[in-house]
Amino acid sequence: MTALTVRKLLIDLNTPFAPRWNGGDAFRSAFFNALSMSFPIGEQYFIDSVRAGLKALPDEKRAQLSAEVQGFVGQEATHRRIHALFNGHLERQGHTNTLEPRAAHPEKRLAAVRALAAAGVQTFVNIAPVVPAITDHELEAIVERAAQAGAHGAYYMIVRLPHEVAPLFRAWLEAHYPERAGKVMTIIRDIRGGRDNNSDFHARMRGEGVWAELFRVRFRKALARYGLGHKTLDVRSDLFRRPDASQPSLF
Repeated sequence: MTALTVRKLLIDLNTPFAPRWNGGDAFRSAFFNALSMSFPIGEQYFIDSVRAGLKALPDEKRAQLSAEVQGFVGQEATHRRIHALFNGHLERQGHTNTLEPRAAHPEKRLAAVRALAAAGVQTFVNIAPVVPAITDHELEAIVERAAQAGAHGAYYMIVRLPHEVAPLFRAWLEAHYPERAGKVMTIIRDIRGGRDNNSDFHARMRGEGVWAELFRVRFRKALARYGLGHKTLDVRSDLFRRPDASQPSLF
């Protein structure tokens, strides 16, 4: 059995890089960008496959390979994290992601927050939908960027799958993340009390169980770390004026 040591890759990915970062060559840069954008999914596929294979082995063989598999998983997770950080720069350069191909680019949304905050408008950022095992790793980073943009506060919401949305979401998972579809739905169903969706008024926005609590703790810590906290919107009713004197009262 070969001992696998998880290498700590010390790579500076906090500093932005040029679009043609690979020797100034557009083709080579685009080629390796495309590879990097596929790697996090591939790394997760390797992790899931090896874990599943280990579980299928007899107890004796599983015990022999457990440490080696743990080392492999640790190394693949390191690779996945590095590529996710690299891909974050690509998205900020304008590359569209799989989840929101028709939505405004995240940098444009942050620019809107920055402009509103500069004008004195109390602005909140809603991080939604948070998709377990697909987008939840971005939770803390979005809170940080929102704070840097001058947001007054932030909220988040775990993905909800009411009625006909559920089968559409499952089909989307199978098309884009087939190796993680089962894991994603298992977590969602755990959060929603064993169902795809829970429409109960007191549970639908918060969720329940261990996974829901984990997201809550992570989010609260991120708010505290970046100075957002649990802030509320200050509303002034004295500035309101009826646009027309003939407008009737609601009560």
